[in-house]
Amino acid sequence: SSFIKLKEILERIMPDNDYSNITEESDIKNDLGLNSIGFLYLVLGIEEEFNVEIHNINADEFKKVKDVINYLDKK
Repeated sequence: SSFIKLKEILERIMPDNDYSNITEESDIKNDLGLNSIGFLYLVLGIEEEFNVEIHNINADEFKKVKDVINYLDKK
């Protein structure tokens, strides 16, 4: 599922963080502890994993994990 893949990307880019409690309601910046660089790596990882292009306007809409999943499900 998109959720599992997203979790795998997070574990790959920020291996020191604990993602065991991540849910679709998790806030990407606050709950996952991603700074702007981490967020950039997340977007790049998503683009590579899902073979999509995410433009800046879409990245701004990624507040919660479910926002990313909804975006990917539309692709």
